[in-house]
Amino acid sequence: MRLVIIIPWLLLLRASVLSQEVSPKQSLSKEDYLKKSKSQKTGAWVLLGAGVAVLAITGINAASSVDLTSPIDESHAFGIGLAAAMAVSSIPLFIASGKNKKRSTMAASVKIEHARIGGHDLTRIKYPAISVRLVLH
Repeated sequence: MRLVIIIPWLLLLRASVLSQEVSPKQSLSKEDYLKKSKSQKTGAWVLLGAGVAVLAITGINAASSVDLTSPIDESHAFGIGLAAAMAVSSIPLFIASGKNKKRSTMAASVKIEHARIGGHDLTRIKYPAISVRLVLH
């Protein structure tokens, strides 16, 4: 009985997952790319600044309790690891910000164009066209 219920459900799920998108996504405008770039750069600077601040606080705390005979305790090691992770995670945001800034000056899109073919009997055909727009400053 369970198999009778599960099989139609799986077929419907597969059909919806493999369906073609009805309406294509709109391409982002120059302002959208610039806004996205600015927010990514701000996030990257916040992560980098927070990482440096955590590293500084951990370093000051570790320096105030210096004992050359004992190894680094777990709290200092965790702070250093957290600071390094925050600083390293800002790198992909800086890279993505630069790419989005470049995309604001260049945009590519695909749209459907119409053409008329024939002599007396004009028939219209549709064909995909790729357009590339470069903004020169």
